[in-house]
Amino acid sequence: MLPDVPFSGRKLRTVRKAKGMTILGLSHAAGSTPATIANYEHGRFRPATPDRLSRLATALGVSVEDLLDDAA
Repeated sequence: MLPDVPFSGRKLRTVRKAKGMTILGLSHAAGSTPATIANYEHGRFRPATPDRLSRLATALGVSVEDLLDDAA
């Protein structure tokens, strides 16, 4: 788990939309399921491993830091 990483589901959604990706497209690119991506975006849970977070960032063409909460 990544309990201390300030992952932001809100930022994930903002970046995904800015890149013109759908939840389905991101899920395929990141090797996940659409339900998992939706759960991340709605703050129900967050990526459990650094690899999972890295896959999201890579699929979106951004750095991991771009998916972290600015308040952290």
